[in-house]
Amino acid sequence: MHTHTHSHFKRTIRYARTSDYFYGAGMSAIPPGLLFYWEQVSPSHVGKGGFAPVMRLAGALGGVAGFLLFYQRSLRKSNLPPDAETRNMHKF
Repeated sequence: MHTHTHSHFKRTIRYARTSDYFYGAGMSAIPPGLLFYWEQVSPSHVGKGGFAPVMRLAGALGGVAGFLLFYQRSLRKSNLPPDAETRNMHKF
């Protein structure tokens, strides 16, 4: 039987780097940003109150996608032995 060892949630968050946060924030901004851009380029003319719920949904989906990207990047680094990442940086 093969078991996988994964870092604990708190450890994964604790080992997150600044770049992980930036990647997550960038991913979170993409869906609502694209939706806003598309609305400017080609207006949907849905009327009052029609655009806001869709924008909220895009923001929520972007937030989930951003968190998952952030968590995945942080998880990869938190499972490495302490010196493994610096050793791999010097390989060509």
